[in-house]
Amino acid sequence: MPADRRQFIVTSAAAALLAACGSSASGPAVASGDIVLGKADAPVTVIEYASTMCPHCAEFHEEIFPQIKANYVDTGKARYVFREFATEPREFAYAGFMMARCVGTTPEKYHDMLGVLFQQQRAIFEAARAGQGREKLLEIARAAGMSEEQFGACVTDPEGIERIRKVEQAGMDEFKLQGTPTIIIDGQVIPNTIEAPYSYASLSALIDARLK
Repeated sequence: MPADRRQFIVTSAAAALLAACGSSASGPAVASGDIVLGKADAPVTVIEYASTMCPHCAEFHEEIFPQIKANYVDTGKARYVFREFATEPREFAYAGFMMARCVGTTPEKYHDMLGVLFQQQRAIFEAARAGQGREKLLEIARAAGMSEEQFGACVTDPEGIERIRKVEQAGMDEFKLQGTPTIIIDGQVIPNTIEAPYSYASLSALIDARLK
């Protein structure tokens, strides 16, 4: 799946989605490997599937995620579940996820590292095209306090790769995922289209509808 293309999820009609947003159905369960921000008993659950190598994910985390976190997660209105879904170049997406987990001993620190990877995404792409992708990731890892030995063990961990693949497969099985970023609010996949791409205004309106 090319990293420079926005991929979309096609779900039910918008009217059906809005009707569901007004229902009283409980949010989806949180898996043991999920990266979760916010209170466990928050009334709304927002799930994001994203890739460290997805440019549109980087845009989402720069422009939209901070507002959702400040206005809903930090205020106890929603919990935010991040799930890893690799896009091409997959080896670098996997490495980025595992670096974030090795450095991120808490969900907040995981997101801090995720933010660094998004900020460095263009540089990683350029380094990868020049055959220096590993060296660029190692540079980022060293800046986060990892040694080269720790970095090597982290990004080649077969259990880590298998864990991500299981998350991806579960997401495709449950939500019919086709790409990233994908936002799910209380079990409802939110369409992301050229005509109506994700925005803070549209997502906050859906969250607010669940809070009523």
